[in-house]
Amino acid sequence: VEEHAAEVIGSVIETNLTGPILLANAIAIGMLERGHGVIVNTTSQLAFCGAAGRAVYASAKAGLAQFTRSAGAEWAPRGVRVLAIAPGRTLTPLNAAVLGDPAQREEALRDIPSGRFANAAEIANLAVVLASDVADYVVGHSVIADGGYVIST
Repeated sequence: VEEHAAEVIGSVIETNLTGPILLANAIAIGMLERGHGVIVNTTSQLAFCGAAGRAVYASAKAGLAQFTRSAGAEWAPRGVRVLAIAPGRTLTPLNAAVLGDPAQREEALRDIPSGRFANAAEIANLAVVLASDVADYVVGHSVIADGGYVIST
């Protein structure tokens, strides 16, 4: 943490907390006028457990999880549900280099009870379910999709 410049900290907070809040506020206007809508934020498993070297990112994602709860409580009476997905390690181009290294891959898998990483389609499918009428009574929650990592730490 102590090695991060203020600009880096600000950028991480803006990208992972401020940006999603501003986006939710902007799209909620029309939803609130219609009396119906769903916002699905993307937090992280790190919002629910700490990780060395990830303090600023985890803090931003925890803030977004709390925004999800609070906005859900505020907007649900007006027909807008707010939810979040908190994915764990997911196979995407963003982390391909790290997860492609056999030693880092093995270390990352060690604490995941399911023994594998998510694929992007699994996370996208969860978003579709949360945004659908199937989850119509779910409000303000962050659904952790991490193969069991958080429950095992």
